Amino acid sequence: MENLNKKIDMNEGRMAENQTKPVEVLIADDLIVNIYFIKHNLENLGYKVDFATNGDMLVERAKITLPDVILLDAGIPVIAWNDAAAKLKENETTAAIPIILMVDN
Repeated sequence: MENLNKKIDMNEGRMAENQTKPVEVLIADDLIVNIYFIKHNLENLGYKVDFATNGDMLVERAKITLPDVILLDAGIPVIAWNDAAAKLKENETTAAIPIILMVDN
């Protein structure tokens, strides 16, 4: 229940005074360089960051870590992004997690 009371501010990952833990972000991308870049920058802002390198791993990591937000690469392998997102939304424990779709070129 505590997670539902947190405010997610993507401009500042540091905790607000009423928060007990940092905002948790799950990155789903198959390119390690993208993961490193995003993870490094978010951690410098105070976010707690985890990652997955394919759609199967994303679904499993989300169920375990219950992040506050998921950054999902549109080109993720094994399970397509839309199928992975559908699995997360069908699952009662992960359905409320916001998903932000990322596209790189």
